Amino acid sequence: MKTKKKIIHLGFVLLTIVFLISCKSKKDDGLLFFLPPGGGDITNETASLPPESEVTTETGDEEGDLEFAYQTTRPIPVTVIVQDADGVQSGVTVLIKAGTETLTQGLTNSFGSFTSTFNLIDRYESITLQIIIGDNVVSTQIIQTANLVAINRTITISTSVDSVAQAAVDTDGDGVPDSQDAYPEDAALAQIITTPSSGTLIVGFEDLYPSPGDADFNDYVVMVKNNAEDLNAQGQVVRIRATYKHLAAGAGYKSRLKLNIPGHLSGQFTSQITDKDGTAVASLDTHMTDLSGISIYGDLNSKDTLDSAWNTRQGQTYVEGMQAQIEITFDTPASPQVIGAAPYDLYLSVLKYTDTEQVQVHFPGLYKDANGVDQYIDSKGFPWAIAIPEQWNWPVDGSNIKAAYPNFEAWYTSHMAGTPTNKDWYKQPDDSHLYVYFTIPSAIAAFFGQAGSVSFLLFFGLMLLAVVALFSIRLKTVSR
Repeated sequence: MKTKKKIIHLGFVLLTIVFLISCKSKKDDGLLFFLPPGGGDITNETASLPPESEVTTETGDEEGDLEFAYQTTRPIPVTVIVQDADGVQSGVTVLIKAGTETLTQGLTNSFGSFTSTFNLIDRYESITLQIIIGDNVVSTQIIQTANLVAINRTITISTSVDSVAQAAVDTDGDGVPDSQDAYPEDAALAQIITTPSSGTLIVGFEDLYPSPGDADFNDYVVMVKNNAEDLNAQGQVVRIRATYKHLAAGAGYKSRLKLNIPGHLSGQFTSQITDKDGTAVASLDTHMTDLSGISIYGDLNSKDTLDSAWNTRQGQTYVEGMQAQIEITFDTPASPQVIGAAPYDLYLSVLKYTDTEQVQVHFPGLYKDANGVDQYIDSKGFPWAIAIPEQWNWPVDGSNIKAAYPNFEAWYTSHMAGTPTNKDWYKQPDDSHLYVYFTIPSAIAAFFGQAGSVSFLLFFGLMLLAVVALFSIRLKTVSR
């Protein structure tokens, strides 16, 4: 009997320890699913303001049905105005995040306004808008993302906030407190935005444009890692950094991977190309007056960067492709609204059997003809390019995306019907139709990977308690 009590006591002690550890993980977003539902939930944390202060919000967010372009992310423009008893307020931090992932951040200007554009992963059901004065969060607002097209809000603080703003430590004097500054000793930089938060984006192309493709999206597959934007205090893009890795080339044609930065902007472009063992193959450091038509791998084509391999055939041993690390530093910081969201206008330059470009393959939604028809949706209603904000295995030759991902069809047909479902279609594959490069976690592991370590610890603690309870019952049965 004493043994049984000791086991039960030990189980509760272990569960308590697990729970305390989970509570200590303040930065983990694993408990976000406990947040109450509802659009625009607002928590005004006025404790750091004068006692008589009130924070109110005028909401003019836009909702609607965006034109469906087969993408798993969508750009969301933002305009937030902050004012207090003295009028509009400059130097107030506006932060938008999903869980712990920062989507955009910047200071209000002399008109009290912050404008930006961020990339929203379609499966996020809510995001958080925070207004921060100095080191103090004065308003936290939960925004539901279903049908969200744009964020437009005016935040009013009933009293003056100058004294609060002056209390924060700002080492580099850029107006962003050190607590909010990714570069606290560099006044030119303030924040790092990585798309997506995992640092991995997979892009698959069909190269038969303008003829319809076979929808396997494996003619050219590239992984974009650590696609990062370095922002200044105002939320403008100072620098773009990314690493591209060629994963697959299931096509007979030769192609080159290229990039357009919208807005006809100028800046310094550098690249370092390495082969599969990390040996430098080529490098480039040049100033460009128009950052368009950038060849990610220089003069190398798809047959060079993947050593004439395919990586699309069932049972084929994977062959490592080349990597290209690039950096673009703008001559003048760029507006996120001008350059758009990562991966920007990343496209395939198809050479076919020549050494000169024959056609270009772009994401849908970027180019329309004179009649307003999307130039990159084929006659079957399919795109030639798709981007996935996760680790993603592409279909093998002889299969298509609908066979490899059974929920893909439900996803795109529901979007076209205006009732989006299956937003995580890329998480439910049929491996028999895939070239398996990534080892995708099981459904349970994937859940905890998204929910965070807090959820895992709580789950582990409950399972531990269940095991202890069952063991104690067994002991009780045996003792009888």
